[in-house]
Amino acid sequence: LDDTEKLVSNLHETTNKATLKAIAQWDTQAGKRAQFVLDIKTAFKEVELYDKLLHAGRFHPSFVVVGTKSNRMSGAGGGLNPQGIKNDEEVRACFKLADEGYQLSGGDFDAFEVTLADAVYKDPDLNADLNAGRDIHRLFAQCMYNVDYDDVTDDMRKKAKTGVFGMLYGGDEGTLERNLGLSSVDAAKVYSEWGQRYPG
Repeated sequence: LDDTEKLVSNLHETTNKATLKAIAQWDTQAGKRAQFVLDIKTAFKEVELYDKLLHAGRFHPSFVVVGTKSNRMSGAGGGLNPQGIKNDEEVRACFKLADEGYQLSGGDFDAFEVTLADAVYKDPDLNADLNAGRDIHRLFAQCMYNVDYDDVTDDMRKKAKTGVFGMLYGGDEGTLERNLGLSSVDAAKVYSEWGQRYPG
């Protein structure tokens, strides 16, 4: 950092990832250098991961769903996060997932958690909204932001999606407070409104 950058920022006190990311946004030499260091750190971690996999010879991923901040899966156990493996063709080609002479068949289902929830809860209002083509994440965003369905932005929907999965996996107002960064009062309000809207 030059002297001026040091004066207007306390970012020079540490070189942690958050600091480097902040500086990398600057259109200065310091910004270019910070991005360079971030790229090196990323490459180093990638090599470290491949070394672990080569040493192990096999890989058995473990995941946690309930309790994660996103309420989707996160990697667990063994110091190796399977979610952190780069998702590009070159890397994926290394993971055949089927023995020689066999073919892997698999897939994912669109919105299967929501479909299962609808079947289990048997809530007629939720069922009617889903069958009418209404998006459950936009519906939850209505409770969070107190806006009309059509006024829900993509950013609102994205944050609300975390709340929906929190509820589907057994969360409560504490989950909403922790995972969405809501105050305890707001989290309790959203939780209550969602329960009143879909009591099933």
